[in-house]
Amino acid sequence: MSEEKAARFIVFVECAIEHEGKFLVIERSQHVPGAGLLGFPGGKVDYEDGVAYDILPAATKREIQEEVGLTLLDPLRYVTSHFLGKKHQVVGVTFHCKVAKTDLSQLKIAEQEVA
Repeated sequence: MSEEKAARFIVFVECAIEHEGKFLVIERSQHVPGAGLLGFPGGKVDYEDGVAYDILPAATKREIQEEVGLTLLDPLRYVTSHFLGKKHQVVGVTFHCKVAKTDLSQLKIAEQEVA
């Protein structure tokens, strides 16, 4: 089966990063669906992100590193998931990370993520 036929939906992950009762919220880049809207950092899951049992947390950590420069050392906790089926079929998964061990001085928004 070709990869094109196998990929019938997109999986999107995001993380509500919390520190001292505040959450990191970003403005969506002009290059992604929902451009200009506010949301938690995240992105699409890639096949290279890992094996089935940990692919979602691994993809979330990779996207957070790429988008805002944070290497999350704290545990991710599953919050919710949802399905959108308008133009594309998208499964969205949201995690929560209460930052205690992560060095917040690493925070740096990637240029391609700036609106």
